[in-house]
Amino acid sequence: MIVLPWARWLPRLILAALVATIPVASQLAESVAEGPRHQLEIELSATTAGVLQVFYDRGNGFTEADSGAVRIADGDQPGVYSIPLPLGRYRVFRIDPNDRPGRYTVHSLRVVDMDGNAVATLDPALLRAAAQVTLEPAPTGGIVIVSTPDANDPQVVYDTGALVLAPPAADMARAGAQALAILLTLLTLTTVLDRWTALATALVAVAAWMHRRPAAAVVAAGLAASLVATYPLLLGRSVVSPMTGGAHVLYDQPPYAFGEPDRLLEDARGTDVGAMMWAILPYTMVQREALAAGEFPLWNRYNAIGEPLWGQGQTFILDPVHLLSLTVPDPALAMDLRFIAGRATFAIGTGLAVALVTGHAPAAVLVALMAPFVGHFTARFNHPAYFSLVWAPWILLAYAHLARQQTLGARLRAGAWLALATWLQLVGSTPKEGLIALGAAHLAGLLGLLSTGGPWRDRLGRLDAAMLAGVTAVLLGAPHWLIFLDTLAKSWTLYDQPSVQLADRHFLLAYMVGPTLPGAPLTGTHPLAAMAALSALCAPRALLRSGVGLGAALAGVAVGGIAFGAIPAEWLVRLPLVANIHQVANAFLGATVPLVLVVAGVGLATALRDGLGGLAPLAMGAALVLIATTVLLPPQLVGSTVLALATVGIGALALLVVGTAPVALPASSMLAMGTALMLAIGPGGLQVVTGIAPLDAALIQPRPRADLDAPSPVIAALQSRAGSEPFRVAPIADVLFAGTQAYWGLEGIGGPDALRLAPIEALSDAAGVERTVWNWRTVLAPVSPPTVRAFLDMLGVRFLVSRPGLRPPDLALVPIDGRDLVEAVERPTPWPRAFFAAGVGSHENLSELMIHLTNSNGPFASVDRHELSVAEQVEGLPVSGPVAAATNYQLTPNSTSFRVETTSSGIAVLAEAFVPGDFVATVNGRAVPYIRVNHAFKGVRIPEAGVWDVRFEYRPARWTMAWLAAAAGAAVFLFMLMAKPLLK
Repeated sequence: MIVLPWARWLPRLILAALVATIPVASQLAESVAEGPRHQLEIELSATTAGVLQVFYDRGNGFTEADSGAVRIADGDQPGVYSIPLPLGRYRVFRIDPNDRPGRYTVHSLRVVDMDGNAVATLDPALLRAAAQVTLEPAPTGGIVIVSTPDANDPQVVYDTGALVLAPPAADMARAGAQALAILLTLLTLTTVLDRWTALATALVAVAAWMHRRPAAAVVAAGLAASLVATYPLLLGRSVVSPMTGGAHVLYDQPPYAFGEPDRLLEDARGTDVGAMMWAILPYTMVQREALAAGEFPLWNRYNAIGEPLWGQGQTFILDPVHLLSLTVPDPALAMDLRFIAGRATFAIGTGLAVALVTGHAPAAVLVALMAPFVGHFTARFNHPAYFSLVWAPWILLAYAHLARQQTLGARLRAGAWLALATWLQLVGSTPKEGLIALGAAHLAGLLGLLSTGGPWRDRLGRLDAAMLAGVTAVLLGAPHWLIFLDTLAKSWTLYDQPSVQLADRHFLLAYMVGPTLPGAPLTGTHPLAAMAALSALCAPRALLRSGVGLGAALAGVAVGGIAFGAIPAEWLVRLPLVANIHQVANAFLGATVPLVLVVAGVGLATALRDGLGGLAPLAMGAALVLIATTVLLPPQLVGSTVLALATVGIGALALLVVGTAPVALPASSMLAMGTALMLAIGPGGLQVVTGIAPLDAALIQPRPRADLDAPSPVIAALQSRAGSEPFRVAPIADVLFAGTQAYWGLEGIGGPDALRLAPIEALSDAAGVERTVWNWRTVLAPVSPPTVRAFLDMLGVRFLVSRPGLRPPDLALVPIDGRDLVEAVERPTPWPRAFFAAGVGSHENLSELMIHLTNSNGPFASVDRHELSVAEQVEGLPVSGPVAAATNYQLTPNSTSFRVETTSSGIAVLAEAFVPGDFVATVNGRAVPYIRVNHAFKGVRIPEAGVWDVRFEYRPARWTMAWLAAAAGAAVFLFMLMAKPLLK
């Protein structure tokens, strides 16, 4: 066994250096967090009093955020004015002596520390005129700034060259001493490890097993890394805790959920935490209820006055991982487990794809270890778009498998697995992000098939199998995408107005180093993955031979180019669906993450195969990442983040160099390599609180898991009122946040659904109900105008929930058993959920309907006189007549039944959402047409006097067609799966 001398000590030295830099980086970050540690002192006299403002350019140009201002006095005596300066590298000072005409004499300029010690002395004579001023020497020294007579923003500038303000030397000396102590301690410990022969034997055995069983090694690495990346979730922490980001649930201030003892709030760093808390988790509660009742979860009766659930396209009910999580009783724990499973699925799929593309087990294991820590999971740490990439690597894996097949039967069988992976990506992700990731993966796979060696006949044969797989997946997914598109056509969304947000340099920075950069809620990969991927581009020979690896590189450039504006925004806004994505940058960049990881695998495999010959491309990749980071980083973060990134990049590079050497490494070196790698990739995972302020500020640390669906005394009181007459509940201000009512099975009048039914939205607007900038959050005041009160009556709102002191003064308080932070009042005049109207009025528009509503004394039925399809249903009915409330309600997840007793013909009205063509209405068991009543409700014609049982069941118009298509897809899938033995 050959062991080079440097192989014994270099890996240990690298590990020790990496760990030892932590106190230095921590001290830098703490110095930045403490605020300005220096001041610019300007000795100035002025003929006109006002405000002196100084702007400083640290790489971002002149901005209000990078400036300071102080009031100045007039007079002959100079004053000394101080402007705080944060740490960083300064290029130019811009001094605005005032915002009005005058003469301003600058006697001296200097930068001092907090103790008044001079750090830099600046010569006023070097000031240059910038705007609305002339300069002349002062008789007593210094410079006189003479503004123009009409000046309103006089300016002078001072080029500082490269003025760098760093933390105090004493702080850095203390951090250096700590680093040296850690360095020596770790070197001593690793030296002792070298004498432990059993450990060395075990590590060698593990390495040998990895080479013999690469697939098992990848699975083990992916699972282990995912558990490390999410370990706080196994310790009672939760990414769906309301305190992780501060999402309102029942309460609008901590504690956001009833019985929650936690009072510490984790900073969400700009990430959208509401989508999970207000939409996706409540959707899972509705799904549980539907499945328990033996129904498919199609409808959500708890939001607005009912909204399509399955048609939202993000219920994930066909995703096997999500379906399994529904078996866990605690919804928060179930979702946390799904987040863990999502990372593991992504990591294993990516590692297996690399193993098949490169045939190199160590590279595949390294990618599987890295994958759970990518910036995508950091930026979307509890958002449903987190799952948009989970199955995408499996599409790449299926293409890599297909590229190796030589016979028709084998290609069809591989195509079946490609169809399955495509279907899982389709049903297991959000519509926008997931569809783009699906398209990017298929583009990479198709390019990979075309670039794979061999006769073109074989290439086209594989391409045919891939096309058949695509058709099969489309058929299999018909119940998902067909219902979504049909629902979308009948809905109103925030994205109806085309808009395009393209990426800028901040997106590029976050894409490369997002997991190590605090406060960057933008999707990305990992600095080590970026380094390895760039190394593959720097040594393209292996990449050109890699098939799907080359396809991933080409597709990544194409899709990433769209994010950065390769296709002009004015063109994108003309493309159907793409124009309605809005966040083009995040969606398209996210789709490239699995592609970059596969390319990174090619780079790692090349380096590890080439031994020391792989040093040059790896060095180039690391250099490109570090140079780009240094250029793109905001100056105020250069001190801490560049140091950390340089340590990670150089350390990882040196580890790879050691790993490529044709020698057997000692146990301590192997452990050092693995530990250093985990330190390098670790920031992309979830963490517990460390007690070290700078680290805690940089890491995502989920708060303890909350019992989200625990009923408070007020909620329990409302639940106990459920009886013969269904009712709705509405919040005043921000309590019982829109969408959360589903946690407790209460029907509300709002919800954050992406696809919303336009009639109820229009009715709400006509009534004057306030909705926030999100345009779905209904906000009620303690005292509402008559139109709003009438609107609430019409919707059957029986209870209002508010903070104490905000409830309407004229309504009776609902008694509760215990104490609560909210209270509920009962409204005396809500309409019944369903009723019979012997007469039917009509309205020209919503304004006329609202006049009728505010002047009415109770329920009525009115139809739009312009809807010709309604005419035959109301023909012969009077415009008014008696109204009778319905009885015998039966509510299921997808249907509402009731009974009306009538003395004449008329209309039975149900105050639940109208959707054309998507309901099956029956009267006494016979299917009948239904019409839109009161703009947003459903109604059916009652032919004559009698007792009538009416039922409305939500069943999407294309439901049967969709499942017939899925059955055809399943038949083709089974044929492809069995084609190999059938064709023998």
